[in-house]
Amino acid sequence: MYHYTYRIDHASLGYFYFGVRSSRVLPADDNYFGSSRYLTALMLEHPGGWAKTVLSEHPTRPEAAAHEHALITPEAVGDPLCINRTRGGKSWRSEANLPLMGQAISRALKGKPKSAEHNAAVAKALTGLPFTPERCQNISKANKGRKYGKRSPETLALLSLRRKEWWARKKAALVA
Repeated sequence: MYHYTYRIDHASLGYFYFGVRSSRVLPADDNYFGSSRYLTALMLEHPGGWAKTVLSEHPTRPEAAAHEHALITPEAVGDPLCINRTRGGKSWRSEANLPLMGQAISRALKGKPKSAEHNAAVAKALTGLPFTPERCQNISKANKGRKYGKRSPETLALLSLRRKEWWARKKAALVA
């Protein structure tokens, strides 16, 4: 496994990005260009002119990460041309961060904490009328004779017409 740090630059715009990479491919042959969504967005916005330079190779990933951390100084992060948003050098998925990652995932799945008043209002809004025997009979009586799932011939004809119109528009757009 090859562990290395790299810098990506845009020749004319001056943007730059530091990164760390572990790869089975020689660093010189590695086509990897970073995982930053900001970098990706800029590369799509300004295609061409991007160059990757391997800065150093390291025997272990932690040493490469430490070098990345040393490269991304607070001054660099503050530079408007620097694409890095944080100092780097610390993998979010490292063993030390597993408890924090679990907490973050848990918070995201639970959503924003709600107040007791909010929860009470939601519970009240979702609580409907009780299903008394009389209410059940009324619902049953109202639904007797209704046909669910069957479409009338008029509805089927209208759907067929709409589908044909849609395909005609689609074909016209392909031809144009």
